[in-house]
Amino acid sequence: MGRSWGGYLTLMALTKFPDLWVAGVATHPTANWFTAHENEDPVLKANDEWLMGGPVTDRELWHDRSPFFFAEQISAPLLMLGGANDIRCPPTETEEMADAVRRKGGVVEVRYGNEGLSFDRREDEIDSIKRAVDFLQR
Repeated sequence: MGRSWGGYLTLMALTKFPDLWVAGVATHPTANWFTAHENEDPVLKANDEWLMGGPVTDRELWHDRSPFFFAEQISAPLLMLGGANDIRCPPTETEEMADAVRRKGGVVEVRYGNEGLSFDRREDEIDSIKRAVDFLQR
């Protein structure tokens, strides 16, 4: 379970080591570095390139580090939470990942709020925690 980078790491763990997990909760995750990079603010694009090189010159690395391309490996139920107004980890990232998992027959729940990268409204933060707890208890 994790948020932002932690959400990304949750997806990486579920795709790279699927047999270790019985469930996962990824909040505000990045799932596909290529599409994230296309839709980001220039400062965030530069940060991605600083971390991993260029999406063209280092394509193999970008592909390997994008959980989206390994969604078929996920065997555990997955809950993804995010904000509809998130410019760092846009809802399209979550939707694409959820669709990929569902195509394989996986179980995915998705919840969006009228939020950005974090839940700023207390009621949304509380709701996200309750949803994660309920999901994990099931």
